[in-house]
Amino acid sequence: IPLSHLSTLAQTAPRNGNMASDDPVIRDRTMKMIVRQQGFSQTIRRAGVKGLVDHPARIPLQIKLVASENGQDQSALGVEIGGASSTLRQIDKNTLHGGMWPYNYIASFGGTIAEGTSEIQRNQIGERALGLPKSK
Repeated sequence: IPLSHLSTLAQTAPRNGNMASDDPVIRDRTMKMIVRQQGFSQTIRRAGVKGLVDHPARIPLQIKLVASENGQDQSALGVEIGGASSTLRQIDKNTLHGGMWPYNYIASFGGTIAEGTSEIQRNQIGERALGLPKSK
């Protein structure tokens, strides 16, 4: 989901008589997501430069781990911003953004499990890329 959708949601979701985008906590969390996404984009760019890749397995393993967790965190923030309307089904006319936030949040768990859970991915990065001993 493009981060611009998260920003648009915050600008249209009511919260305590204002819009969610007026809440400094929501703005801060949204900016943290933007920073994480920008760092992720730069990591992907780095993977294409041979001189910047210290271990061939590290960045591909890291990309899967970070992408799935970023997607889950972004969807969770979307559900939080949406508030009570995030509990509505996609077919309900009162949902925000067609109910995509709760759907994406639920679906995001599949992404953190596919190709190995995040914990398994962390172990593989540690063992293969960092040379740490296998855990027991």
